Amino acid sequence: MRFEYPLGVVHVITNLLPGGVASHIFYLLSGLDRSKWNPIVVALVAGDEKSAPFAQNNIPVHVLNVKHISGIAGLFEGVRKIAKITRTIRPAVLHTHFDRAAYYGRIASRLVKIPVSIRTVHGAEEMTCRRLRRERRLRRCTDHYNAVSNYTRRYLAEQGFDLNKTLVI
Repeated sequence: MRFEYPLGVVHVITNLLPGGVASHIFYLLSGLDRSKWNPIVVALVAGDEKSAPFAQNNIPVHVLNVKHISGIAGLFEGVRKIAKITRTIRPAVLHTHFDRAAYYGRIASRLVKIPVSIRTVHGAEEMTCRRLRRERRLRRCTDHYNAVSNYTRRYLAEQGFDLNKTLVI
C-alpha cells in the first residue's frame, strides 16, 4: 500500500473537559512530525474545547454532539457520526481514548476500513468487568494498545491482552 504524506490521524474522545486526557492528547499530537502526520481531534460531546490549545497549534477539533451518549441509541448515533466524519477525512490511523469513544470509534474504524486502530487505556480502573468483556470483543478491531503506565500494561497482560500489541507511553 502506498501512502501520500501527511497522513491523517484522528483522535476520538468522549469530551475535552479540562484535565489529563485532553492534555495527554494535546502533547501527543504536538510531538507529531507535521510533514508526515495531520492530526485531528473528534469529541463525541461538547466540553471545553479551549481547555487545551489545539487551535493555537493548528489541530482541528470536531464536536459531533452525540445526543444519547449511552445505550443502543448512543451506540448507533456515535458510530454513525464517527463513520461519517472519518469517511470525509480518510485517516490512516484512528486513535481512541476512554470507554465510549473507544467503543464507538473502533466499530466505526472497521466500517470505514481505516488501516490502523489504536486504543489508549488511561488506567486499569477504567476496566470494569463489563468493560473488559466489551474490550475483549473489540480486540479484533484493535491493531495496537497504548497503556499510560507499566501498571496498566501489566493489568492488560493479566487480563489476556497481547503484550506484543501493547506499548507504554
